[in-house]
Formats: sequence, structure tokens, C-alpha cells
Amino acid sequence: MSGADFRTIVSAGVSLLVRGDDTAPRTVVLLHGIGGRADGFRALMSAWPGDDRLIAWDAPGYGESTLLADATPAPAAYAEALLRTLDGAGVERIHLAGQSLGALFAAAFAVRGAGRVASLTLLAPAHGYRAMADAPPDSILQRIAAFDADGGPAFAAARAARLVNDPARKPQVVAAVSAAMGSLSREGHRPAAHALGQGDIARDCAGLSCPVLLLSGADDQITPLAGTVNLFELLRARPRGPGLREQMTVIGDAGHALFLEHPAAVAAAIHGFIGSGA
Repeated sequence: MSGADFRTIVSAGVSLLVRGDDTAPRTVVLLHGIGGRADGFRALMSAWPGDDRLIAWDAPGYGESTLLADATPAPAAYAEALLRTLDGAGVERIHLAGQSLGALFAAAFAVRGAGRVASLTLLAPAHGYRAMADAPPDSILQRIAAFDADGGPAFAAARAARLVNDPARKPQVVAAVSAAMGSLSREGHRPAAHALGQGDIARDCAGLSCPVLLLSGADDQITPLAGTVNLFELLRARPRGPGLREQMTVIGDAGHALFLEHPAAVAAAIHGFIGSGA
């Protein structure tokens, strides 16, 4: 495939960056984090070592995607939006991957629509704050207030470098992180932040019945490696069933934005996992 194979479609009000078509052997769906965009997966999609169809969404409220009706949604609301999006695009069984907040959305989808998820990949997964809609934690309220006061570009400029390991050596990655985060509107950020506040990925992981790959940057400051190791141990404790397996892979010289820092390595890890029996 070449760069010309990228196209953008809209399904159920959600904008999708697509590479490949429905003749591909498998479909891989990519969900970005709270400061991400579909376009942030372009390098990973370009480095993908196979002919699978790749679909990256702009989550509701991001880019040209329509906002959710709920102003303070839980991750399940984004999972429901993903279901409508896939149905509208005629996409059935998928390999699903989510990064950071997108991992919360992906796990919420996988635990509710298990029959449609052949495998789940959680990249630098956010754990969520297990909060109720009417009582978000102070950290979430502070994040919303800071974003509303500063605006996307200033908010991003102050935070982008923390997502990258050794940012001085990777200015292009920091710039990509900052551009994606800075493009987010206040209206799109607020519900996503509330979803982070209400998320509980450990609860959802305990109910997963599909193969799961955990991917973490060795030097992630946002969702540290120790938390991902805890998730791996939780997954290992699941009731065993046919084909159930879990794997953890650590990417060296990488932080929270590991898919931008090392897109080929992340693509190879996911491709290898889904091709080895998922």
C-alpha cells in the first residue's frame, strides 16, 4: 500500500482515517487518547507490515466528528458511538487497539461487544478515576479548568514534552503531540475528560474474553509501566477459556506517545500478536 491509499470517510457522524478496504484479511481499528487525533496514527498505519484494513477514528468531539449528546459521558458512551460507527461503515469483526484514554474506550467496547472483537491491544492504557458523573475528581476538574482557561494550543505547549521520552532528541515527535493536542476544542475536551474521570479499566479487563496485548513505553511518565504490569497480572487471573491469552510488550526509549516515537515497532508488535492466533 502507498500513502495514496489513505482516505477519510464519515460514518454515524464520526470521521475515520482509512487505509485498505474490505477485501483485506483483517480489520484493525485504532482509538487515540485524550490529546490525540486519528491522523496521529498515520505513521503507524504507514509502517504496518501487512495488507490489513486499518481504521483510525477521530473520537466524538474531535476533528470533524460530532459531539456526544451526553456532556459528562462514561467510556461506555464512546463505546456505543464506536458501535454505531462500525455498523454505519459495514464493519463487523475487528482487532481493536486503543491508546491511553482510547484504551478505556476500547476495553469498554470489548467487554460489551465481545463477539465482534477478535483481539484487544491496550497501548499505554489510562486506568480511569472510577468517579461518578456528579462527582468528578479534583484532578479532572482542574484539567478541564486549565484547558478552558488556556485554550488548546497553550495547554498542549505546556504538556506535550512530558508524553515523549527524551523530548530534546525528538522535536518532531513533540511537535506532532502538541499539534494534535492543540487542535482539540473545549467542547470536545470536556466530555473526554469526564470519561477519563469515570473510567475503570481494571473492572473492564476482568471481564474480557478476548486475547489482549498490553504495550507500554519503558519510560512512560503519564501511565507508568508499573500500572500496566498490574493490569497484565489481572488479565492473567481471568477465568481461562479456549484461545484466551495475554501478552505484554515494553518498547524501549519510549514514553506515553510510544506509537509516535516508534511507529514501526508498535505496528510490528500489534501485527505479530494478532497474527499469532488471535
